[in-house]
Amino acid sequence: MGAGTGKCECGDYLEGIGDGFLTDKDGERLTGDIDTNIEAIIQNALANNATVDHQWAQYGEVRADILVVKTTIAQVDNALAEMSTQVQAQIGDMVAVLEDKLTATVDADGATAIHTLKAGVRVNGVFYNAGMSIAVLAEAGKPVVTRVGFNANQFVLMSGSGDHQYSPFAVIDGQVFIDSAFIKDGTIDNAKIGNYIQSNDYADNARGWRIDKSGGISINGSVSGQGRMKIDNLAIRIFDDVGTERITLGYLG
Repeated sequence: MGAGTGKCECGDYLEGIGDGFLTDKDGERLTGDIDTNIEAIIQNALANNATVDHQWAQYGEVRADILVVKTTIAQVDNALAEMSTQVQAQIGDMVAVLEDKLTATVDADGATAIHTLKAGVRVNGVFYNAGMSIAVLAEAGKPVVTRVGFNANQFVLMSGSGDHQYSPFAVIDGQVFIDSAFIKDGTIDNAKIGNYIQSNDYADNARGWRIDKSGGISINGSVSGQGRMKIDNLAIRIFDDVGTERITLGYLG
């Protein structure tokens, strides 16, 4: 949004946010596919003197793994601590996997702390994933970023309990749905009103204003008895403080 202009350039703004996130370390890790090659993960971990705890079972092409890898590295100018837990089930090429990874690094370029929790499946050769990330990025020459990110086709918030559960907020395939909201200050490029829009003090023929989807406009005073105006597609009508119609512009029937 342009500073002081009240103009919302939301499309460009969101595109910049998304592009920036996807090129940062936390965004790359959140949106990337989970590595399901257990043997390669173990070999790489052992090459870095990591601690590996691996439990697994296999029957033909059916396999199940639980893998925990803990890595600690301390050198002259950098340090890394990382712990990852991977839970994986597989039949042939079809895989279901969950990954919980925590990484803390400090080096000449700054300090980063990233925690990602991801779930994914590979079906018919296509990998689908969802997850969340919590990150603090303090990289040299850049502002410090503290960020929580989500990656999913559907983000659903539930409220209530028992038989009265409902979703007051959801993001489905890029669209945001909100059941009820209080907004202190809003800037909107375009809006579609499905029924009506009105002031929060509106009372019919008394105070406030209202515009409905049929094109009718009611304009009243701030308190009752100050006169009012009615506008529709046929006429403009003005009433005095006692409700008598004084002026009519348009259709007089």
